[in-house]
Amino acid sequence: MTMRILKILFFVLIFQNCQQQNEDKSNSKLQLNENFEEFESKINSNSNSIEETKTVFEDSCNCDSVAEKFTHYTDLSFSNNSTPFNLDSLTKWIDNPARLKIKSLGLKDFDTIPSEMSIFENVESVYLEAINNKNVQGLEVFPKLRVLKAEEERFTFSEETKWIKNIEVIHVNKTKFSGLKSFDHMPNLREIKLSFSGFDTFPSDFNNLKCLSYFQTGAHTFCEIDLNQLDFAEMICLKYVEFQSWRKNLRGIPSGIEKIETVKIRHPNLTKTEKEELKRTRR
Repeated sequence: MTMRILKILFFVLIFQNCQQQNEDKSNSKLQLNENFEEFESKINSNSNSIEETKTVFEDSCNCDSVAEKFTHYTDLSFSNNSTPFNLDSLTKWIDNPARLKIKSLGLKDFDTIPSEMSIFENVESVYLEAINNKNVQGLEVFPKLRVLKAEEERFTFSEETKWIKNIEVIHVNKTKFSGLKSFDHMPNLREIKLSFSGFDTFPSDFNNLKCLSYFQTGAHTFCEIDLNQLDFAEMICLKYVEFQSWRKNLRGIPSGIEKIETVKIRHPNLTKTEKEELKRTRR
C-alpha cells in the first residue's frame, strides 16, 4: 500500500513539473510576442523620421568648391571640321591601356558624339567647339562626365537627357541651352559660368541647386530673367553670384542676397532703390 502511494505521488510530481514547464514556455512566448509588438510599434512610429532623415542625407551637399579653369587644353582631341572624322582613328586606342588615362577630350564640330568613343571610359571633362551651331547629341557615351566646356554650341534637353545629372561644372561661351524645364535635372551642379550665353527659358526653381557654390552669367544672352523671382536664402553652398547684361533682358534683384559672400548685379533695368540695396549688401 505504501509503495502504491509513493508511485502515485511520483506521477503527480512529474505531471506538475511538466505543467509548470509548459506554463513557462507559454509565458516566454507571450513575452516574446509582446516585445516584438512593442518593437514593431516603435519602428512604425519612427518611420516618418527615418524617411525624413534619409531625405536630408539625399539632399545634402558638402559645399566643396571646384577649382576648374576654362582652358582649351585636353588630354586628347578630335576634329570633324575640314576633314570628316574617321572612326579608323580610334583603332589604335581600342586595345591600348593608355586610353584609360584620358580624362579630358576636345571635340571640334561634332553635333553627334560617336558611340565608339565610349572606349575612353574615364573621361570626366569635354571641351566642345562648334562652327555649325547644331545641337550636340550623344554625351551619354561618357558615364563619368562631370565638366562641360563649350564654345558656340547648342544643347537641347528633354526628359531622356541623362548625362546632365552628373554634371558639376559648366563653363560656356556663346552657347545656348534649350528645353531645360527644371534645375532638378542638374542635382550635382556646383559651378556655372556663362559668357554671351544663356537659356531659352530660365527655370524658376534656381534655389533647388543645393550644391551650387558659384554662378556667373556675363553679357547675358537669350531669355529674359526676372531676378525678383529668385531667392538665395536657403542656398547654403552659394558663395558667389553674378548677373550682368547690357541688354534689357534682366530686371530686379534676388531675395536673400545678404547671405551671399559676393553678389554682383548689373543691368540697365536696376532702379535707384535696388542699387542702394546692392550697395548695402556689397562686400
